[in-house]
This record gives sequence, structure tokens and C-alpha cells, in this order.
Amino acid sequence: MKNLMLLTLSFFMTHILQAQNFAGAYTGIINGEKVSLNLEPDGGGKLKGIMNDSESTYSVQAGYSGNRLKGRAKEKMWGLILELEGRLQDDELKMVMTMDVIGIKQSMDVVFKKTDIDVKTNDNAPASEKSIKNPVAGKSRDSKVTGAWVKESNYSSGYGFNDSYGSLSTRETMIFNADGSMAEGASSSTISGSNYSGSSTGQGVNTLPGVFWYTEGNKLFLSITQDGVTQQVELGKYYIENGKMLITASNGEKLLLYRQ
Repeated sequence: MKNLMLLTLSFFMTHILQAQNFAGAYTGIINGEKVSLNLEPDGGGKLKGIMNDSESTYSVQAGYSGNRLKGRAKEKMWGLILELEGRLQDDELKMVMTMDVIGIKQSMDVVFKKTDIDVKTNDNAPASEKSIKNPVAGKSRDSKVTGAWVKESNYSSGYGFNDSYGSLSTRETMIFNADGSMAEGASSSTISGSNYSGSSTGQGVNTLPGVFWYTEGNKLFLSITQDGVTQQVELGKYYIENGKMLITASNGEKLLLYRQ
């Protein structure tokens, strides 16, 4: 059931993590000249940034999906516009830049290399140095968030007498511990149809290693450590009332949780 809970968290994190993959500082070469590019998330599946060569500065606006980027760069002084299409692979952003010159489109291929890659933990380091410490020990945590919360989902298909039909319901428990750690509580799944039925349950509490939470204002964040690399992820704005917590991600997606 651990994977089920992480899938729920990924409901928020998909767009955010994609943006973080694109975010960073890059360098490339255009016509023998060094060019720098800096990108950062701009919410709602968008990116913003700055591109500089030795003479000009461009403001960058782009959208992304998966490892693909599409947008434009506008030169600040003269208003020249470059259409951008890129593909991110590992630490390289392969970009096609197209400019319309008197009705004639001219394109050039540029490979930008990321220059601010995180350094992973040394695999030969002692086990005590590789253990994951609480990275949010000094962060604030809203006491109203602390505790167990349940996410319920229901899906059905088919209808009518003698028609085939099916339904699936799941119940997952997320536990926000007071020290900032997170755990998965009891979970269950039930599936039924016109000629079948079944269920599964997961009991007990399983701490999620490397996953911690904290709050800033009315926003909920996760700190996730994997393979020695720690990322801070904004889940979204949260609102708690009458035993319910509504979390709204930056892309507008919502998740409703119920106090257990």
C-alpha cells in the first residue's frame, strides 16, 4: 500500500517535479559564443527565465509537458523574438531556436548543459553519514495538520439491468507526524462487478523514509530525500475546516482529505 500512498502524493507532485527538473542554470554555445540560460517554475505547467549572450538579454516564457518545452524568448531592448522548442534529457536541454527574419524563418540547434547539478552522497561514506536526518527539524508545522487524514476515491462504470458494471473504491490513510516525518496508515481497496468482487487491506503504520512535511503560511511542503539528494516540493495551499483539509496545487488540482 506504500506505493498507493505515493501515487496519491504524486497527484500534486507530477507538474512540480517536472518544473524542478527543468529549473536551473544552463550554458550553451551559439555561433562560437557562450550563452547562459536560467529557468524557474512559474506555476500551472509554465516556466520563466532569462537568457544572456555577450550583447543581449532575453526574457523567456515557456510551457512544458513531460520532458518537452515550448515557448519563446524576447530580446528586451529591440523586441526580437525567438521561438523555442526543447527536450530535456538528463542534464542536457536540446533546444531548437527559430527566428522570423523578413518572412524567412531561420532555425539553429543549441545544446544547453546544466551547470548546477546536485551532488549525491558518496556511496563509500560510512553508514552513519548516509542516514537520512530530519531536514525539517527547524521548520514550522501547523499543529492543525498533524495527525491522520484519509483520502477516499470511488469509480464506477456501466449501468442498467443485466448490463456489465464495475466499481472500485479505495481508502488511504496519510499520517503527518508532529516531528515532520510522514507515515502510511491502514488502507483498503474494494472492487466489484456483475460477476466478480474482491478486496484488499493494508494494516499498521509504515514510516515513509526520506519524506517529511512542513508549512509556511497557508502552504504545505514536502522535503523528499532520495539517493542522497533532497528536494523541497510545494504541495499547495491548504484549508482546514470541520475535519476536512482541502489542498490546492499551483496548477489548480485539488485533493480533499478527511480527519480520521
